[in-house]
Amino acid sequence: MSRSPSLFISHGSPMFALEPGVLGPRLAQLGAALDGISAILVVSPHWQPSGLRVTGADRLTTIHDFGGFPQPLYELLYEPSGAPVLAQQVVDLFAQAGLAATLDVPASTLSFHLKGLTSSGLVSQERDGRNLIYRPDINQMNALIGYLSAHCCHGEDCGLVPSKGCQRC
Repeated sequence: MSRSPSLFISHGSPMFALEPGVLGPRLAQLGAALDGISAILVVSPHWQPSGLRVTGADRLTTIHDFGGFPQPLYELLYEPSGAPVLAQQVVDLFAQAGLAATLDVPASTLSFHLKGLTSSGLVSQERDGRNLIYRPDINQMNALIGYLSAHCCHGEDCGLVPSKGCQRC
């Protein structure tokens, strides 16, 4: 196995993504010069789990773990492919060095499901400081239930359609 360079690159402020200054183009040059790199191992102290964890997901998602910044920053996405086989190799290398590490394959989380509901228009998202507030779009949900009732149940009543007297729907 050939070794690639080890680099320490501080991400600085989240605003760096919108206002890269002088360093941004330099990092782009560095990225272009690193030929043949198939994976990147990122070490982060941002999370405080018990023990050492290595993410072994097939696909990684953007986590906006900050608040109070301009909206365009929250719209930036970076969702690279994961490398589960490499992640397991890293866990094994830690073990050989006497460090206990866990392969952390994240289960589906509420935020994952809310992201899907938001992108489908069934739920809206609003930021209030550090909090995300989700609201259902009842009209969209009723339209979906109507569609499913008409198509998946072949027009038969399958119990999904609210009664005509329902005041909450």
